[in-house]
Amino acid sequence: MLLVFVLAYLVHLSTQIQYQQSPHPLSLKEIQEYIPSAHKYKLRAKGEIRIKDAKGKIVGKAYLTMPQSQDIRGFTGPADVLIVTNTQNIILGVKLRHSYDTPSHVIDVIENEDFQNQWNGLAITDLAVKNYKSVQEIHAVSGATDTSICQVKSLVKRAQGAMGITSSDNTTLNTHFDTHEILLLLLCAYATWLTFSKKKRKHYQRIIFQVLCLSYFIIYGHYLLSQASFFSWSRAGSFSQTGPGLIALLALALLLPSLGGKNIYCRDICPYGSMQKWIAKIHPSSHRHIPLIYAKSFQWIPFLIVCLMLACGVLVLPLDLSELEPFAAFSWSHLGVASTIIAIFGLLLSFFIPLAYCRFGCPTGILLRFLQGSACGRWLVRDSLATALLFICLIAYFYNSSITHFLAKLQGLIW
Repeated sequence: MLLVFVLAYLVHLSTQIQYQQSPHPLSLKEIQEYIPSAHKYKLRAKGEIRIKDAKGKIVGKAYLTMPQSQDIRGFTGPADVLIVTNTQNIILGVKLRHSYDTPSHVIDVIENEDFQNQWNGLAITDLAVKNYKSVQEIHAVSGATDTSICQVKSLVKRAQGAMGITSSDNTTLNTHFDTHEILLLLLCAYATWLTFSKKKRKHYQRIIFQVLCLSYFIIYGHYLLSQASFFSWSRAGSFSQTGPGLIALLALALLLPSLGGKNIYCRDICPYGSMQKWIAKIHPSSHRHIPLIYAKSFQWIPFLIVCLMLACGVLVLPLDLSELEPFAAFSWSHLGVASTIIAIFGLLLSFFIPLAYCRFGCPTGILLRFLQGSACGRWLVRDSLATALLFICLIAYFYNSSITHFLAKLQGLIW
């Protein structure tokens, strides 16, 4: 368990370094989207950017929310937003330049014109005193609420700084404790009862619970645990944007295997695992025996996926981790192509190989099984592999810039 937290902290430290380096410098082309006559710009006091035309006349101003708003988090991290105004401080346009949230969510926010254009024509002084009270009031993008709220909070804070107003959180939005959170808390409570109750349980009770979990996650697919969500929390370094239901689910998934040796999330809660179990019971005669040598080789696949994800986490590489697992296919508003293909292929494969994805493809499952194995109190082969992985991550962390520079050169040679 301690090893997992150390790896998570390394991912967090790497992300913080990336925040401070500001790897996304402002370009003149970005400003010209709103002021075509812009010829050059110059940084002034309080982070204000003066924009001039070819004759040297001031034609507008611009502001970047970073680094002033780096303490405001979306689902994963802060948002770098550009604000462009005319000489009278009237907003001409707002653009989300970069965010550390899930890439597909960020794209949805960037491409939503109604959301991005809602501040056009507003004086920056009025933006600085805006007091948003609900998600509906800010026209948050469906499925990307945390990213939307992060942008709004960043805009307000930057406007306050530009106007010399004492910074305060005017966006008192409460989006986390709702009906779906209560339902998730009830599911977690029932799962705990199923695990520790001494009362003899019948098989149908477990089936009913699995069906309830499947129904819940079909509606609220973004609440499924995955490596993408684990890395998001690691990068943010907090659960401030996470609801109580999801925190309870995370605690249940991590603490029960490590302290009690019971992996209840994989056994009963995960809907994708339940679907594979049902298929195994429906078509038991179609199963094929995998030779032991192949089975042992295939078991390395999820470990290699975890290695890839850790490399992306420590080096802060722009890879959508949600596309490496099938769980994003449960989120109807964000159906990823790769995750959907993995989900369909995994279910089809389970007709022939029982629990094929769970055994030979799931990086989240291998993490929970590692925690379950740690509860036995003995040093296992998996502990040696995890320790070696920690040392590799430490090397990647301390030589982050050199490795990133090498990968950039390699990418340039390939493309």
